[in-house]
Amino acid sequence: MIVARRRSVAVSALLAVLVGGVGACGSPEPTAAPSSTTSLYTTSPSAYEEQRDAGVIRLLDALSAALTSGRPEQVETLIDPLATPEFRRSMREAAADLAATPPSASSPAPSSSSASERRPSTAAEAPDRGDALVLRALQYRLAPNTGADRLIGGSLGIRLSEAGSTDSWVSAVTVSYALGGTAVPGVDEPLVQVDQLLAFARYGDDWKLLGDGAQIAAPDTDPEAPARPPQLVPWAFPGLRAADVPSGGGVSSVLSYPGTDRTVAKVRRQLAPAIEHVTDFWGRDWTRRAVVTVTGTERQFAGFTRTEAGQTAAAAAATVYDTIDRAGRTVTGQRVVLSPAAGQLTESGVAVILRHELFHVATRIDTAVDAPMWLTEGVAEYVGRRGSTGTLTDLAPDLAVEVAAGQLPDALPPNSAFAVDTPAARVAYQTAWSFADFVADEYGEDRLRAMYSAVARETDEAAVTAALEKTLGTSQGKMIGEWQSWLRNEVR
Repeated sequence: MIVARRRSVAVSALLAVLVGGVGACGSPEPTAAPSSTTSLYTTSPSAYEEQRDAGVIRLLDALSAALTSGRPEQVETLIDPLATPEFRRSMREAAADLAATPPSASSPAPSSSSASERRPSTAAEAPDRGDALVLRALQYRLAPNTGADRLIGGSLGIRLSEAGSTDSWVSAVTVSYALGGTAVPGVDEPLVQVDQLLAFARYGDDWKLLGDGAQIAAPDTDPEAPARPPQLVPWAFPGLRAADVPSGGGVSSVLSYPGTDRTVAKVRRQLAPAIEHVTDFWGRDWTRRAVVTVTGTERQFAGFTRTEAGQTAAAAAATVYDTIDRAGRTVTGQRVVLSPAAGQLTESGVAVILRHELFHVATRIDTAVDAPMWLTEGVAEYVGRRGSTGTLTDLAPDLAVEVAAGQLPDALPPNSAFAVDTPAARVAYQTAWSFADFVADEYGEDRLRAMYSAVARETDEAAVTAALEKTLGTSQGKMIGEWQSWLRNEVR
């Protein structure tokens, strides 16, 4: 239903807030209290920065290795004693979400028996949802930092100094990862990059992880400016499990969280057939594999779709992505995210949702970001319901009521009508679907595909109209009239 582009921002939702006193960090007010921001250095600024970067890089390398070592206790040794219990717990949970990664991503995938030996099942692992996620690649690394350094002062700075810390730093970090599944190589996808802010503290030549650097405001940050929800990594929530699903284009993966067992079982059964269903309509020129994330809470769904919790309560699913390389025909970080509401769907309902969202996956590279939603959602709805039995009254009841009352649509719905938190959204989706069904019924599916390909690349209203009229070989006015007549006949 929702199609969202996730832009990386320098925030980490995985990590908990720092200890008290951080609110005063970055304050321009002078203070005589000891703080890491007042430390003196005998080395030159450039040499100092090189030493600091080298120390933090070593820590980040150790973090990457520890998270995928299969030994969560290794992560504990990297965390500062002054980190909050919440932060410490989140890092333990992250390590528990991830299984040991084999030394080489090019190594052959382990057999089911060897995977079982390496990751013995426990009662808490919910075997129906799969197993711990084996990443094909994971690397935390320093990202370019611009502007003034973010150092830690206030009460936390005092406590760091008293604990023997000689320096502190808040830095942008890039997390690069590639999914595997329950084994590698697993899902074949490009590296996904997520930007975070992390806080670090120095003790002698060693650095420790302190917490979420996003809690420390930059000197030039407007505290009143709204912050966009951060981009999340799959291990941002505890209880992550992965299940591999063979599909037409290779391995697909189902990622899930506690409380989603029944939904995951339906998705695992319906994912490969849904991929074939989309391919039957659209053709084979797409990846024909997917990553489906099944969330168990509104917070998880909001986090992975980068929305505010509650804004998308009516949505059963969304597709998200990070970047598009149209020249290379590559989409990075594309995910189908199912909301907790999907748990109420029947098996056939899950199949319809998967087909709809997978059509977005299949057509992403050929669809402009601001393409008209009557097209993108209407044809996706058509593909989702394609082959379903039932009348328009059964499949579009709200629209059917309006048609029966003589309230026929006289135009295709604007993008604003599709907002998921408005009463008009339901009618907008049904109206868009009915137009796609009308085109397929009156002009044929080949023309419907051609219509999508021609119109989806346009964003200007005049260009959209021209592409539509050229594809269907008639004027928009005549087309609307034919559609209205079709609707009347369907509702009788």
